[in-house]
Amino acid sequence: MTMVQEMSDRDLNLALAELMDYPKNRFVPNYCTDPAASLEVQTKAIEVDHEGYLLNLMDAVYGGYVAASSDRIAGLLTASPRERAEAAYITLQGAKG
Repeated sequence: MTMVQEMSDRDLNLALAELMDYPKNRFVPNYCTDPAASLEVQTKAIEVDHEGYLLNLMDAVYGGYVAASSDRIAGLLTASPRERAEAAYITLQGAKG
């Protein structure tokens, strides 16, 4: 299990809000359970590093890199908000340096 998988939803939401430059005095989106919020953070991660995000999403969904097949692509397209949030966190954290 990776460090991000061990984070609580609350901690991951707060970390993502910081990476997204979300105002600290505002309500933090629930990236881990809200599909719309998870798509927002996914969009940001894709803008920053689309290849890295895809590899990180594969890791979140399948536990590592897998060869593309229609079933596996469908699995990525239907990733849970939590899986999208984990992949986005790793991608955005890596881009931050």
